[in-house]
Amino acid sequence: MDPRHPEYESDTRAQVIAPLIAAASGPLGTNAQYLFSLEQELIKLGMQDDGLNDLLVSVKKLLAENFPDGVLRPGFA
Repeated sequence: MDPRHPEYESDTRAQVIAPLIAAASGPLGTNAQYLFSLEQELIKLGMQDDGLNDLLVSVKKLLAENFPDGVLRPGFA
């Protein structure tokens, strides 16, 4: 990570980065989709991370508020 990058966020608390993750997308999909894939892989490995779980809850809440129909749309913010 390069702290000089214009999109760098040093504050990693879920309430700070969840909106960024919920809104971010790129050529391979949304950042939220990547986060959900990471969650599934950790579950398969029998692993869990409390910080990641907090982030997942926050991102899912934001997406539910913005997409009540459950359809992710890249770059909604």
